[in-house]
Amino acid sequence: MSAAARAAGQRGMTLVELMIAVIILSVVVAAAFSVSYSIMNSYREHSRAINVERSARGAIAFLVDAVRNASPGVPDGQITDLVGCEDAWQGIRVVNGVDAPDQLDLIYGTGGVVTTLREAFTDVSTQMVVENAELLQPDDQILITNFDSGHLFSILTVTPAGPDWILTLRGGAPQAMCAAPLTAFNYPIRSTVLRVQKARFTVSTTEVPVLMMDRDGDGTLFEPEPVAEGVEDLQIAIAVDVNGNGTIEPELGNVGNDDDWVYNHSGDTIQPTMALSTYRAIRLTVIARSMDETTSVASSLRPGAEDRAGSTVADVFRRRSLSTTVEIRNIEGSP
Repeated sequence: MSAAARAAGQRGMTLVELMIAVIILSVVVAAAFSVSYSIMNSYREHSRAINVERSARGAIAFLVDAVRNASPGVPDGQITDLVGCEDAWQGIRVVNGVDAPDQLDLIYGTGGVVTTLREAFTDVSTQMVVENAELLQPDDQILITNFDSGHLFSILTVTPAGPDWILTLRGGAPQAMCAAPLTAFNYPIRSTVLRVQKARFTVSTTEVPVLMMDRDGDGTLFEPEPVAEGVEDLQIAIAVDVNGNGTIEPELGNVGNDDDWVYNHSGDTIQPTMALSTYRAIRLTVIARSMDETTSVASSLRPGAEDRAGSTVADVFRRRSLSTTVEIRNIEGSP
């Protein structure tokens, strides 16, 4: 092979070829970055959507379970509250918000803990003697019922006493627990005692939207604690058998008081209480939103639900709305 041929074979890239190679490499790298950014952005959006969905589903699942177990052993919901001494408290109570989230107050069974009295219990008793209290702890709340009326207490101490257990009640004898006079009562031996939870569910929007639960309502024993973050609205409608025919009449239109649902239209004026109305079901609607901004363009609106109109001010948060109807199985009149 001649010297000229060997020199030609060893020749490197020209400047033009090098520039073309750099341009091709730049295009490939840019395309890779573009695909990576698109994938990461899609993952971020998907993660936000999952978090919003999780918040909504978690909140509504918690509320559904509580509503289903509300007012155990007291079919008319009339429970005397000796934890927070709130006269208006019932097995189920809805406080309808005016262009604001609703409030849900409940007394519901937890954990299926049930026992019975071994001695009669009256309004002047300072302790309760029960058959078995292995699953009860101090600060637990209990409901004693004869399936006609019920009284709610908080436990101070739980003490085994031979085959029985002694529950010391927080606040002493029932007559001394609240400032208002208490109607005398007498629960005989074998009356039912259940572990329950008194809870007030509200939506806090002071800093970030959160579904909150207060375990003694207006009481001072516990501070409200978060149940699900990202929940910005809770709307509740109550099915009341107004005419007593055993069925819930369908919604006819967007007019107040035109059906057996209350708080589903802004024109509803009926204020149902369990003392006067037979609750058949409760419809819960939870609206959750992302905790951080999902776009730089304000294009999202909080949707309307029940008697609360939707927002007219757009923002940058992703939202999810879930609604479900719950039959109140412990209340008389419920199928």
